[in-house]
Amino acid sequence: MIAKDLLLITGGDNMSIINVNQHKIVRRINIPDTYNISASCMLNENTLLTGDDKSRIKKWRIEGDNLKIISA
Repeated sequence: MIAKDLLLITGGDNMSIINVNQHKIVRRINIPDTYNISASCMLNENTLLTGDDKSRIKKWRIEGDNLKIISA
């Protein structure tokens, strides 16, 4: 199930998770330098999917303020 109340905004070297119902930033996460995110989707509060400009999809776990790859 996709976390429907959370929105991801990427920019520069970080990503902001926004709760659209509460109109506030819930969390900021560092994006790895070697990865360019073109699309993203929250699966739950700690897991997300991303796609890049080369059609690669990765599943990530949020650990603190950083992303850790679960599968690529």
